[in-house]
Amino acid sequence: MIDITTAATIRPEILDVTYSSFKKHLFKDCPCRVFINIDPIGETDTHTAQDVIDVARSYFDDVTVHEPERPDFTIALIWLWRHVESELFFNLEDDWKLNADVNFQHMIYTMRKHKKLAVLTLAKGRSWERTAQFSHSNKKPLGVWNGEYYDVPGRRYGGMPSLIRKEFIQGFLPHLQRTRINHECLERTLYKQKHPCITDWTYGGYTEPNLPHALFDNIGKKWKKRQGFRKKIIGRNIGWHWKKR
Repeated sequence: MIDITTAATIRPEILDVTYSSFKKHLFKDCPCRVFINIDPIGETDTHTAQDVIDVARSYFDDVTVHEPERPDFTIALIWLWRHVESELFFNLEDDWKLNADVNFQHMIYTMRKHKKLAVLTLAKGRSWERTAQFSHSNKKPLGVWNGEYYDVPGRRYGGMPSLIRKEFIQGFLPHLQRTRINHECLERTLYKQKHPCITDWTYGGYTEPNLPHALFDNIGKKWKKRQGFRKKIIGRNIGWHWKKR
């Protein structure tokens, strides 16, 4: 059993694309249990949280739902990650579309074999026989295949679709609960401080070889643009927040 954690908003059609593509290309016949946090923001004029729940339950039999009173992405992650039960879990936000088959069983095997491997993050871009893009920018270093996963210079956990070790996230969670800042900003801060909850672990990437296109698409970004949202930084190290124009 692999747990899936999803920080969602009220965008059932977006979630349907996400779960449909990952069920087809990644999870397939793997038994999965879903924990989903549904923030009260999104298409609230035309849909409700129940519409999002219905989508989740159309793909997975075991679904646990949390509906907070106000939207807060960091608080959503805290709730989700506190409820993880499986040794390994897959963190999947509600707005990614997977474009190609990925060997999920090999990802699980690799994580179980390498006990200090905290995360296997899916690649953002295309791949070749021995290398792959883990950024949309060609200027950044490529991941290099080591026989079981990709070594990516500077890669840690950054919020992309990822298979994560529960033990790793349990060490990180107390810092997230205390500071309540954006998890990516916090991870960078703890790394600079050489905190063992970050530095005691190794991090890897994963994709399939010779993909001429991006492994997955950020369909949420397109939705936000259509809806007239824009990015805005609120406070120091808080991270990006989407605000309606």
